[in-house]
Amino acid sequence: IRQKTDELLLQENLTLCRDTCDKLHEATTHRSFALLRAYQGKFEDASQHLDIALSLIQEMDAITSEGAIWAYRSLCALFAKDISSAFSAATKARMLAEEQQNERDIIRSEWLLGWTSIRLVNQEGEQALTLLQKAELHLRDAMSRCRRINMVDYEADLLLAKARLYFAKGENNQAKRNATEALTITNRSDFRVLRADVYNLLAELAMEDGNWQEAQSHAKAAYTDALCNGIP
Repeated sequence: IRQKTDELLLQENLTLCRDTCDKLHEATTHRSFALLRAYQGKFEDASQHLDIALSLIQEMDAITSEGAIWAYRSLCALFAKDISSAFSAATKARMLAEEQQNERDIIRSEWLLGWTSIRLVNQEGEQALTLLQKAELHLRDAMSRCRRINMVDYEADLLLAKARLYFAKGENNQAKRNATEALTITNRSDFRVLRADVYNLLAELAMEDGNWQEAQSHAKAAYTDALCNGIP
């Protein structure tokens, strides 16, 4: 079962890192464990793993790795629908990325700032236009940087975020184009959990068009990917 295998591998990594006193890779493994727990909906466990990861990084004074912890904290908070915390963590991640001039971390934090801004629209109705404008700037910057250094592993995430932005703006045709492009990348790379998110958005777009059969097909595809041949 894929998800159980992932968990066992992470647990084995933690044991090995502790046996060899490899605190840097131990922190990275806790970070990955946090994301797995967030996908499983175990948000308290995810937060505990991130706390341990941050403590290890600070103990080593490895400032260059701290931004990634805050980015993962933002992502886990997004899954937990704690959008305010997600935005704060993404802002912290962006600040650290700028201090270290780490292009990969800048791209990741800009993506998260864009996504969290879109999600805040539902909570800050009176500021919707401003938030969407900020989201567009963040995502445009992230995509430009991503393509400039050919960082392909974040391109599908960015396209999905842009699709969500256009959906929030009511520009459904453009949203569908971006989501379809993201789907092509996830099919090629087999990012199954990300692909489930893409299918869910495509289902929402199909429902907006009144195409219920297409929406059901996308929703079923999302469900299959979310199972990942194991625990949802």
